[in-house]
Amino acid sequence: MNYSRILRRRGAGFTLIELLVVIAIIAILASMILPALSRAKIKAQQVNDLNNLKQMSIAWMMYASDNRERLVLNNTQDTNSWIDGAIGSEQDATGSTNVNAVKLGKLYPYNPNVAIYQCPGANLGTKVSNYQKLARNYSMEGRMGSTELEYIYGTGMPYHTMASISRPSPAMAIVFIDESVNTIDDGVFATQAPPSISFQNYPTARHLNAAVFSFADGHVEPKKWRGLAKEGSLTTPLANTPTLLQDLRWIQQHVYP
Repeated sequence: MNYSRILRRRGAGFTLIELLVVIAIIAILASMILPALSRAKIKAQQVNDLNNLKQMSIAWMMYASDNRERLVLNNTQDTNSWIDGAIGSEQDATGSTNVNAVKLGKLYPYNPNVAIYQCPGANLGTKVSNYQKLARNYSMEGRMGSTELEYIYGTGMPYHTMASISRPSPAMAIVFIDESVNTIDDGVFATQAPPSISFQNYPTARHLNAAVFSFADGHVEPKKWRGLAKEGSLTTPLANTPTLLQDLRWIQQHVYP
């Protein structure tokens, strides 16, 4: 047998058909693997998000402990709030990327780290921020520490002390929210009371149709949405499908009595 001839033939490389088959197999494997890798990346970002809100919750509770159980202020245009409201609007071209709004806030001394105010999954901002990363992706629920009349919602008066948080209970009462980049503005997350069917501010849906929340007892958790599948907008506030309405009602029951 002429082995040298066989070896020379094998050394000639792939035929065109064999090469196309290999490329097709690689493409099929890539189509199977890449979505799984993408989901794994988003889940890792959600874990980071949970850690961020946990750190912010600890700072929020430490502030109350140092101030006779009074909650940190949560007002718009207020330099004495948890963020500097005078320069902290994400809907303002100057304020949207201004990390000084975070650094000058009353919670910052309890964890001086700008990164914990930023969601790792929110890679880009909006047209207002020239698509630069926003200085902040989290807001505080409006009943927590507000002294502004516009945040006295129906039967839900603002909380001013830890002891006043009772309806809903601390385990259910939302404090921090990972907000949609399209509706985040001042430091306050506003929610209309039932029977309203309108979102005022939207939570994000960037974590595989989920958002991350912290609660007044200190725990944090993700919420998987039934209807929210993209970042909500101020121009589309209505919960006009049964699943969107379920999402809105979940938020409302974690804000109002």
